Amino acid sequence: MSDNASKVNTSKYQCRSCGGNMEFDPESQSLKCPFCSDTAPIERDEEKPAVHDYRTADTSASHNWGEEKRLIKCESCGAETMIDSAKSADFCAFCGSSHILTQEDTNPAIAPETVIPFKISKNQATEAFKQWISKKKFAPNALKSRHTMESISGVYMPFWSFDSKTESDYTAEKGTYYYTNEMKTFTDSDGKVQTREEKIRHTRWEKVAGNYIESFDDVNIVASDNVSQILAKDIEPYKLEELTKYDPRYISGFLAERYTVDIHQGWNMAKNEIDEEIASGIIEEIGGDEHRNLNVTTDYQTIDYKLMMLPIWISSYRFKDKVYNFLVNGQTGKVAGKAPTSWAKVLGLFGGIAGVTAIIILLIKLFGK
Repeated sequence: MSDNASKVNTSKYQCRSCGGNMEFDPESQSLKCPFCSDTAPIERDEEKPAVHDYRTADTSASHNWGEEKRLIKCESCGAETMIDSAKSADFCAFCGSSHILTQEDTNPAIAPETVIPFKISKNQATEAFKQWISKKKFAPNALKSRHTMESISGVYMPFWSFDSKTESDYTAEKGTYYYTNEMKTFTDSDGKVQTREEKIRHTRWEKVAGNYIESFDDVNIVASDNVSQILAKDIEPYKLEELTKYDPRYISGFLAERYTVDIHQGWNMAKNEIDEEIASGIIEEIGGDEHRNLNVTTDYQTIDYKLMMLPIWISSYRFKDKVYNFLVNGQTGKVAGKAPTSWAKVLGLFGGIAGVTAIIILLIKLFGK
């Protein structure tokens, strides 16, 4: 295989004024030169993003990023990211490691077709993160420092989005509460035996069966092992009506993560979410007070998918040999993450509380009489 087998030869986005490489600017939604600030507009493609049949998905096609990219791989966490060929990466966006190697992209994969361009700038994302972390009282001070803020990276993350029309047959047992009055005997505080009437709850069980039909749209799965599914869900929703046809100009100046969760893994994860919603819908349809022995057989009549590139600002922080990721939705600015706890701060707080308590007790002893 030749050295350029994984590259697409296209023109650079050169600034017409100074010749520098232009990058996508979230605030102006255009290409912008970082040297002279000249801009070049990007005409938005209003065509509705295409969806594809999952059952006939072709995973043998190569990525077509539409411009020359290099694949970099982190030796610490294994993240594989595409970067502009003229750029270099000083650290991994996912774990903060500086152990990064350049590799050749030889793996066949489904190419991205749709993208939501960044709308939140780096400065806006940094400010959103600062406001969020300031509310975490027990986070380490170093996490709130400027150094950590500057490590934030803009990454287009791959997401599988699935639609499905489903029909389910189910059986279950529905429990309905009913009450009877019964006389109970008890011994009172004087040792006398007393009787009183009490209402006792019972459950009447009956077998039920039925058919449940539901359609699902845009069940989104982050297609990367390097980002927690929970964190990715926490920064949703995205305004998917703003999806546009993939254009490499939107990626210029940003990282683009290559998917590591393939389409079949993605569908299995989406299917689990769909099955949980189907079960909840069936239970609501059955009614009653309790349910047991629910059995569901689902026909996924249609399964459609699209591969989206969605904007996320990522900051990583290493604390006591553990990596913490913080995500900022690059479209809305919503922040999610789990901050480590500084036990020195916790002990300091409780030490202070204990000190105050001791003083109060002493004052009570001295002046309480």
